[in-house]
Amino acid sequence: MNAAAEAPTSTIIVNGARIELIDRGHGRPILFLHPHVGLDPSAPVLAMLAEGGRLIAPSHPGFGHSERLAGITTVDDLSYFYLDLIDALDLRDTLVIGVSLGAWIAAAIAVKSTARMARLVLANPVGIKVGDRETRDILDIFAMLEGEFLDLAFADPPYDLGLATKLAERWLETPFADILGIEHRFNEKLPGGEPRRYGGTVITFYRVEGRGSRVEGRA
Repeated sequence: MNAAAEAPTSTIIVNGARIELIDRGHGRPILFLHPHVGLDPSAPVLAMLAEGGRLIAPSHPGFGHSERLAGITTVDDLSYFYLDLIDALDLRDTLVIGVSLGAWIAAAIAVKSTARMARLVLANPVGIKVGDRETRDILDIFAMLEGEFLDLAFADPPYDLGLATKLAERWLETPFADILGIEHRFNEKLPGGEPRRYGGTVITFYRVEGRGSRVEGRA
């Protein structure tokens, strides 16, 4: 069993909701916001991040064993929730890393306040528009033929059709499927592209894409 699998999850109460989270490592805080498929405590990336600081990886409200608050109905609501969570944990000089849906939430947090944030990393982000008006940054996977989707979803063969199907279905199963929006999945008001001013403060901003990533977060 690897170190990530052995590490237990804990809980914190934020705004009356019990939130499941992973809290491990020491040093500078690293807040990891997971994608729409949820948080896997055994994921190797979490163990790697914990080697570089104190890793805090919550399950979003409504995901995993985290309770969902009735008042949270939008990604904007989630961003305010996470500002409260950051305050509750008294995180300072924080590296915030978001993946897919988590990147959308991270960008929305940074637009509101970077007082406790030092750097922002958006990996394969949904929610932000980085291409021009005619470019579809995030493809409509439900309008594609199977072969076309597999070519775009996987960098190298052999293709895992079962995994691809599962990932597509999770878009529909997520507690925030209505928020994500099946066709576009971005908020045109969120800034994207090059480093810019977030939340009244200039911070270092990185946008990261996986090798061969051609489905979401494309430039």
